[in-house]
Amino acid sequence: MADLVGKLLLAAPSLEEAAFHRAVVLVIEHGPAGAMGLVLNKPTPLKLADVLAKTETEAGDDAGFEADEAVLLHQGGPCPGPLFVLHADGCLGDREPVPGLFLSNDGDVIRLLVREPPAAPLPWRAVGGYAGWGPGQLEGELGEGSWRIAEAPVDVLLNLDGDAGWLDLTRSAAREAVYEDLPDAAVPRDPRNN
Repeated sequence: MADLVGKLLLAAPSLEEAAFHRAVVLVIEHGPAGAMGLVLNKPTPLKLADVLAKTETEAGDDAGFEADEAVLLHQGGPCPGPLFVLHADGCLGDREPVPGLFLSNDGDVIRLLVREPPAAPLPWRAVGGYAGWGPGQLEGELGEGSWRIAEAPVDVLLNLDGDAGWLDLTRSAAREAVYEDLPDAAVPRDPRNN
């Protein structure tokens, strides 16, 4: 199977597992050892500022922490793991899974993004945890029809809105799949001639 890094996995409507029900997952690692992804459309009630303030207090930093109270932490998947930030600032990115979309999990970079956002507002999303698959597991789930592979532009990825984001991307992928299999002769140049 081709490398899926940078691709989206759209959960099939029949996938009922809570962590993946109507999930949009960005694949950030894929190879013989397995795969790793971040669910992008599952906001939690936790405010990122509160999470970071607690982390800094536990680390003994008395400077206090101020950040935008509106930024929510998203649940990146069922596996506990580090905090990741997806953003569009190439100067601060560790990896670029999709052209123009950067991934950071370095604490200093995350604090910088939160405390001192770039002059022009760039969208970003904080994600805690991840989705992981062992060797061949994701390929098996794809073969069973649990996931549909898709792509989306960076602005869409950083602004997904819960189930509505999943539904929009799923509908778009379904339309593309229909037209992909149609021979050119079956699509009239002028739809009025249908």
